[in-house]
Amino acid sequence: MKNKALRFTLFGCVALTLVLTAACGSNNGNNTGESGNKTNDSATTNNAPTDNTSAEKPAEEIDYYKFKEPVDVVFAKSVFDVKVYPEGEDPGNNAVYKMIEQTTNIKPTNKFAVPYENYRERIKLGIASNDLPDIFFAEQADVDQLIKNDMLEDLKPIYDKYATDKTKQIAGYKDGLLFSGAQREDKIYGMPNVSDSLNGSPVVYIRKDWMDKLGAQMPKTFEELIALAKRFAKEDPDGDGKPDTYGLSMNNQLDLKFTALMNAYGAYPKVYVKDADGKLNYGSLNPNMKQGLTMLAELYKEGVIDKEFVTKDMPKSMELVSQGKVGILIGEFFSPLWPLQDVPKNVKGADFVSMPMPGLGGSEYQPNVPINVSGYFVVRKGFAHPEALMVLLNNLAETSYSNLDNAWAKAWSELNKDPKYANASINNWLPVFNDRPDANTNRYNLFTDALKSGTDQNMPADQRVTFQNVKKGKEGDAANWPWYKTFLEGVPNASSYKTIVYNGWFGSATETGKLKGASLLDLENQTFIKIIVGKSPVDSFDDFAKQYNDLGGKQILDEMNAVLATQK
Repeated sequence: MKNKALRFTLFGCVALTLVLTAACGSNNGNNTGESGNKTNDSATTNNAPTDNTSAEKPAEEIDYYKFKEPVDVVFAKSVFDVKVYPEGEDPGNNAVYKMIEQTTNIKPTNKFAVPYENYRERIKLGIASNDLPDIFFAEQADVDQLIKNDMLEDLKPIYDKYATDKTKQIAGYKDGLLFSGAQREDKIYGMPNVSDSLNGSPVVYIRKDWMDKLGAQMPKTFEELIALAKRFAKEDPDGDGKPDTYGLSMNNQLDLKFTALMNAYGAYPKVYVKDADGKLNYGSLNPNMKQGLTMLAELYKEGVIDKEFVTKDMPKSMELVSQGKVGILIGEFFSPLWPLQDVPKNVKGADFVSMPMPGLGGSEYQPNVPINVSGYFVVRKGFAHPEALMVLLNNLAETSYSNLDNAWAKAWSELNKDPKYANASINNWLPVFNDRPDANTNRYNLFTDALKSGTDQNMPADQRVTFQNVKKGKEGDAANWPWYKTFLEGVPNASSYKTIVYNGWFGSATETGKLKGASLLDLENQTFIKIIVGKSPVDSFDDFAKQYNDLGGKQILDEMNAVLATQK
């Protein structure tokens, strides 16, 4: 998967993980090789969660969480670390799979269990040979191919009939936007693998101790934020008498920091934005990009940005932040947990205050935020019990909403308490996984309510350890300040934007995109970096835009709009 590092959800009391594939538990198992059948149509009897509606029998209430009789289901699994399994357990034989069988009557086996770098190749081989698992995770490109080959079940009837309200609350978030990549007209070919909707939403972190030293005020506009960055670079806020501080962090990947700055000018790099007629335009070619690039070129020339940023990827650029040499970090809600947690350790008295990204001239700031769907859980066409996927997702939804009256959620809670699995990351053992898109907003509400009431007894047990960390941080405990800053400041700032701009293209690369997309992206990044560092004038953006289109950009856009026209 591409660029999925540092995109994660904070799970209650689970320690911070810096690299979680965005497919989370969906495609993350561990490896003991292959087990299970090839194409498995094993349970062919009518064993769905029953609602017999014939006139001859009274209707039976559907059990949305458990089959009446055992059902065999073959999954595909990917590997994080097989060593986390205790002795006697493996990806196909473990406590989580046994819990699933006991609570749902679904008997899980694995068609294969491989490292994720091999997972997609196995799915591709399965597509080519028509030998697929019953239920599996697929990235967007594979979903597109599977739909094209007519190899997936339409899940719309199953979703409508068997999905619980909580499952629909998760999958149907943002008025069904999360289904976009697997939806064709009125059919749904996959259930979205969801992560927290706040991932990718910008939050500005500012060195409060530097502001206090300079007598500066919190910026209210984008212009004031940039002016503050200049002061941090020029007025020696660390007091060492050396010109060794920077106003803003930047790196050569032109990631969230760059994107968030361009968004202030109404430009949306690297995503496709729909115009008033519903047609896509490539955001990196928006003429407003020139204003943003002009601003960054000025900051670079004045030393507000590290002159060596062109040689540093994101993790390398964070070294300056950790050393306490950067005054403003455009990050995410979890940035206090990394990289900011090291700053007070390295610089005595260092402190941060956070805020949402401000708009240009005090106008509304409208960020581009990903929909945070890494792919889809799909069911191979012909599998006798496609509703098994919904049974699993229904149970996961109950767990996400901490419903300990639910058998699965209760069993899951007990497994998490078992010392045997304390460091095993057992959520990665699940064959299917989802979290609430509002998971961390919910935690913010839980924690603020507990602070007001003075007790955490009304809080789900799996949230209490994190809450205690938050509480200690709020009370001034140095070791726990990142938890306080993350949940009580980062989360509400990240969720404060009224208008979000989403990428208008949800499909995989078009034919021209497959051939030329990588080279065009490289052209784009190199052009923007050359403008920022002063090697090319800002007006060279116009030449770049023409060159980009001539080299295939326009053809890619035309292909995308043609696809969208067929889906109306």
